[in-house]
Amino acid sequence: MEQLPTINGRVDEAWLDGVLRENALRSSRHAELTPEFGAVCIRFTDAVLNDGNMDFCKLDKLTKAEVCSIVYLHVCRQAAKYDPKSCSKPSNWVYTLVKNRMINAVNEVLNSDEVSKAVAAVVGRDALDRMDGIARNAPANRVLSERNDALREFCLNRGVKETLFTQAWRDSWFRRDGKTVLQRAKHHRRLQAVKVSGQVSLSDSDREELKKLIEERRNGRTGRT
Repeated sequence: MEQLPTINGRVDEAWLDGVLRENALRSSRHAELTPEFGAVCIRFTDAVLNDGNMDFCKLDKLTKAEVCSIVYLHVCRQAAKYDPKSCSKPSNWVYTLVKNRMINAVNEVLNSDEVSKAVAAVVGRDALDRMDGIARNAPANRVLSERNDALREFCLNRGVKETLFTQAWRDSWFRRDGKTVLQRAKHHRRLQAVKVSGQVSLSDSDREELKKLIEERRNGRTGRT
């Protein structure tokens, strides 16, 4: 993803408006979102995370990664709702959208012991194993220190964020109608969804059923289920 054009350190409002307009139209037509939209999503999520008036910057890297993943997915799903007539600046629309979702996302992540598959893939098994040994009932400062130590080799850099955004976009795109990859393959009696089955998270049972579905199609059994 390319760097965003800026004026005095801020994203060019005219350029941003064009990106949001284009992707609102694309989203409403169920078309692919652009790389520029992904760059905007990452840029504004970073801006909220690092806002000095909030405490998000104090979160550990694993929590930030989970929050980013949730916010990216939310912005993708809200792309079609951009209306330039209802906001004075497109940057305000994106920033507010990200901030409001991030507040809730932080609470969700802090109240959950689960690590999403997308984040686990970028953090790595070794770091997660070290995290498992941390006593959850220890004093907060100690827990934070131990979490930071366990994540010392994990770098939440631009490449990692782009990976998380790509996964979020795929989740948004291939589940836009509320169906899973498997449900869509069954409903449409064709296998476009299978092409992306390796790019989204599937449970073992879904993966086995998808394999069975493929085999049935090969054998000429194409009835809907």
